[in-house]
Amino acid sequence: MKDSAQFYSNRVLRTWREKDATHVEWVKAFLSILREMAAYAKQFHTTGLTWNAKGQDPGDALKAIEGGSSAPTASVSASAGAPPPPPSLPPMSDAADQDQSGDQASAVRGALFADLNKGTTVTSGLRKVDKSEMTHKNPSLRVSSVVQGKPQSAAGGSAQVQKQTAAPQKPPRMELDGHKWTVENYGTEHLTIEATENKQTVYMYNCKGTTLEIKNKLNSIAIDSCQKCGVVFDSLVSECSVVNSKSVQVQARETVPSIQIDRTDGAHIFLSEATRDNTQIITAKASEVNISYPFETANPEDDNFVEQPVPEQLQTVVKDGKLVTTILEHTG
Repeated sequence: MKDSAQFYSNRVLRTWREKDATHVEWVKAFLSILREMAAYAKQFHTTGLTWNAKGQDPGDALKAIEGGSSAPTASVSASAGAPPPPPSLPPMSDAADQDQSGDQASAVRGALFADLNKGTTVTSGLRKVDKSEMTHKNPSLRVSSVVQGKPQSAAGGSAQVQKQTAAPQKPPRMELDGHKWTVENYGTEHLTIEATENKQTVYMYNCKGTTLEIKNKLNSIAIDSCQKCGVVFDSLVSECSVVNSKSVQVQARETVPSIQIDRTDGAHIFLSEATRDNTQIITAKASEVNISYPFETANPEDDNFVEQPVPEQLQTVVKDGKLVTTILEHTG
């Protein structure tokens, strides 16, 4: 009963603790009454209240108690002795001292209810359980039924969730395996490959700031997951593909039938005069793609290199039951 009453008494304490001490004292006195009543019931009425069917008048019983008479009247049976009256209420100052432990418990319960009132954010302070602490994955933890926590760091004191360390950088590698050249994990370096036959291919992966020069004619080149890299080659039999990369430059000195750019942000293609009119460029999910090529005029002195962007905005309409896609042009 006392615990049920504390749910509402805690509200009174939170509202009036800093405003009016009278309400606080009243709560302490009220909780003290409930505590004393509980102790009285546990001592004299362990199995419930004892009732006397042949009891006396309440006024006579009260006079007997005030007169100090503890002997029952003739109408009261010998086996049903009246229990002593409950102890008197202690002074207000004593109640405050005795209720100090009760205030601490009330503060704990108040903090609990305050956390519950937060709603879904109450779980924001929880940490993820590591696999080493899961009992269903570690049978040895079931013996003691106690899961040992992570040891605290010597400097921090309290255990904190640390960020996962970055994966170690793999060593750079450039090697020829059969007909395939593999170039991967290089930084800001200038590399050169001399192809010995046109069946060879080059696969460039995970390079940053690398410049790769390929001499002689070979089959194809693939650039995958590279950033701010440049590739210069003489001639290709098949194609040059760029995928999952950023800020890549590709230069063809002689001929290349096809250049494919897929899922790439930032690609600059340089075409020579020999390959300008014979190369097709295919783009998909690519942005910021620019193509530079020599532009001839009637006056050779006015010849220069032209840079043109690949359109990114397309317009599609239905005509005669078919989709017709054109480049979106802004006018006005």
